[in-house]
Amino acid sequence: MRNLLAFDLGASNGRAILGQFDGEKITMRELHRFENNYIEMNGVFYWDLPYLYNQLKQGLLAFKNANVGKLDCIGIDTWGVDYGLLDKNGHLLSNPRSYRYAVDADMEAVWKTVDFPTLFARTGIATMNFNTVYQLYRRKLQDDFNRAHGIVPQTIRKSVREMVEISHSAEEASQLSKKKLSDRERAETIARLEKEMKEASRMLEFEYAALLRDQIIQLRGQK
Repeated sequence: MRNLLAFDLGASNGRAILGQFDGEKITMRELHRFENNYIEMNGVFYWDLPYLYNQLKQGLLAFKNANVGKLDCIGIDTWGVDYGLLDKNGHLLSNPRSYRYAVDADMEAVWKTVDFPTLFARTGIATMNFNTVYQLYRRKLQDDFNRAHGIVPQTIRKSVREMVEISHSAEEASQLSKKKLSDRERAETIARLEKEMKEASRMLEFEYAALLRDQIIQLRGQK
């Protein structure tokens, strides 16, 4: 009997599946299941890698406790578009951003350099604004801006006033998305937030732009 342990990391949950092959057929059963919720920091969504790493270990422990013999193979299926940056020693620099942090503006900007038919011919990937190439474009945009202005990325340091203003704006947008608005009020609010979102993107305040985008989506979903 051969034991194969597969981890499936989905958008909202993960699981460890044991597959056993007796030479003729494969049987499968779930050994471990866990939630996989992204975390939000300053309006940006990240995958919680330390938590996921611990859940992988819990899955391996569940295999050990199953007492089915030795483990012959392990596999991990994750998201196909997100990535993590490593330092020269191969260490992860920070939690990878979740694919939910994406806007159509990045996609459209890339097409000005490489049109979509050419891009599709090279990759065979459908049009989705969270594809890796568009995520990399955003990072390049940020890196180019930093170099041009002599900015060295550091831990965020803002004045008390700036923090209060950002928190107030974010909280206001969040409260509006929960409040019951008339059709007119909702349309006016969406128009105002869209204007602020575009201005935030122009100023390279992408985290805040993403937060506003999410609130706009919630408002549009209201009946």
